[in-house]
Amino acid sequence: SQNGGWRYFETDTSPVTRIIVARETSKHETTNNDVFYAVLYLLKNGCQWDMLPSEFPKKSTVYYYFKLWSENPSETESSLLEQALKTVVGEAREALGSNATPTLLIVGAQSVKNTDTQTPEGLDAGKKVSGIKRHIAV
Repeated sequence: SQNGGWRYFETDTSPVTRIIVARETSKHETTNNDVFYAVLYLLKNGCQWDMLPSEFPKKSTVYYYFKLWSENPSETESSLLEQALKTVVGEAREALGSNATPTLLIVGAQSVKNTDTQTPEGLDAGKKVSGIKRHIAV
């Protein structure tokens, strides 16, 4: 469902269900759902906070709740935002007929030119560039 991860924000007591932001001329009311979708937009598109479309709440409101929801309650517990995102992704994967958690890992590597000559070079017999090697797992 579209609101699958939302249940974490409804049952949590730290963020309020409705956010009232006082302005000098009027009060603006927004919901946690609006803020959650704005955070999803930022995470998906990787845009800057200033580039947040006007359809979403103000960037200061979104950023405040992003920081609040990103805090880990302890070293062993995931943040509220991470739990919600895992739920949303898991439900989307199950709707497509997959397992809730992925079972495949893809590892890639790339040789990158290194301008700093004091650091040691990476070991890759087949590479044709002088530099270091970086890896990524997806």
